[in-house]
Amino acid sequence: MTVTIAHVRAELLCVVGARGWFRQQGLDFAEFLENGMPAEELEAIDDWFAKRVAARARMEADRGQQ
Repeated sequence: MTVTIAHVRAELLCVVGARGWFRQQGLDFAEFLENGMPAEELEAIDDWFAKRVAARARMEADRGQQ
């Protein structure tokens, strides 16, 4: 399952803040914008932001909206 910027926005999280979060984690934000990121990779970070957007992606997938 892929987490995208749409999941960040759906959680009403700031995209500028997300860019900073990716930088802090050593992750490529441009790559995320282009291709998303596997939910499992985000969940492995064990951070509230990562868990929140991964949960949104899973919820939407469960509803068949992804």
